[in-house]
Amino acid sequence: MPLAACPLPLASARWTYTLAYTLALLAGRCRPALAACSLVARLPLQGAFTLTSEAAARTGDDRACRFRWARAEANEAAAVLEALARLRAADPQAAASVIAKLWRLSAMLTRLAMPKR
Repeated sequence: MPLAACPLPLASARWTYTLAYTLALLAGRCRPALAACSLVARLPLQGAFTLTSEAAARTGDDRACRFRWARAEANEAAAVLEALARLRAADPQAAASVIAKLWRLSAMLTRLAMPKR
């Protein structure tokens, strides 16, 4: 099923998985001295993926809460990746690309966390 045809929670889960994979590749190329930082970058994005997947199966306030948590995890991953890029531990152009996608994910999760009218 193409990503555009997926229901929104499922699409955001797939989007988050793609970001987690891309960030893992990018973090794997970090300098060995900053290997701990690459782990710190991966963990929040794994949390965002897990929480987005869990939220897709929930309803009501529980669903909104998990989407908010996933958004916080995505923002944390973006902050760590920005720090790695500024330290020149990660390729700045690749990091900027992933950060832009993380902000898009954050915007999607913000909308999904809003109550239905």
